[in-house]
Amino acid sequence: MTKARELLKGYEIHKLGSSGVTVKILPFPARLYEDIQAEALKEFPEVEVPLKTIKVLDGTEEVENPTDPGYVEQKRARDRERKTWTSEKLLTYLLDFCIQVDLKKWEKVMRRLEKALVPFSKDSDERRVEFLTRYAIVTKSEYEMLLIKSLAQTYIDNPEVAARLETFQREVERAADIDADASGADGDERLDVQPEVEAT
Repeated sequence: MTKARELLKGYEIHKLGSSGVTVKILPFPARLYEDIQAEALKEFPEVEVPLKTIKVLDGTEEVENPTDPGYVEQKRARDRERKTWTSEKLLTYLLDFCIQVDLKKWEKVMRRLEKALVPFSKDSDERRVEFLTRYAIVTKSEYEMLLIKSLAQTYIDNPEVAARLETFQREVERAADIDADASGADGDERLDVQPEVEAT
């Protein structure tokens, strides 16, 4: 049985290696993901492909020139901006809706953190997210892994997407040893963990 198929139970329990905190990973809301993708395309639309003139039998004709160096560079920059924006949105909603943790087991740690930092929010959801970002999730690879596992549950019925996510999961697992000393979600350019799903 593949890892993707094991996610059919509706959630996954995962222990974060850097902090030892055990979390429950829920599926990422499919419609929300599609809305984020659609909004990203509005914010960072595709770069218009330039035209070039070519000779044909009866004269000349203008055709698209996707290999134009200026276009290639602009497209690469636009795609990078769109992916960065999308990743930030995905990670925000991932923490808001998809990662659950039993805070009662970590009250002593949270009290120590409050002495060194600012107090945690009284709101239960905000308190949970603050604990995840301040203590539980330490490395960039852990953020990526949680997002992959959440998306894998959402698109379990799409074999192509599920296979792609499994591949990225193995890549993130290998990368975990490299950035084990990182401190949070910021860092180098993220892996592209976004499955290509058409918005409805």
